[in-house]
Amino acid sequence: MHTAFALYRLYESGRVRHALKTLALETRTLLGAMLSPNQVIDEVKAMRALQVEADRIEPTQPARAEVLRHRAARMGQ
Repeated sequence: MHTAFALYRLYESGRVRHALKTLALETRTLLGAMLSPNQVIDEVKAMRALQVEADRIEPTQPARAEVLRHRAARMGQ
């Protein structure tokens, strides 16, 4: 009974709930990637293109390059 109560208190604290939600999200993301690998490949290609463009314009437009890098980092989320 003591163990069950301890687990209940952990669940009520929100830590276990948060961990379970995170696990479910990660599992869903993994399954989505496995079921549609072409989408993942297309996203990686788009991210790479943004990174290359950011590197190209860095000397003349550093602020715009930073925006492109930020967009690349946020893709697929």
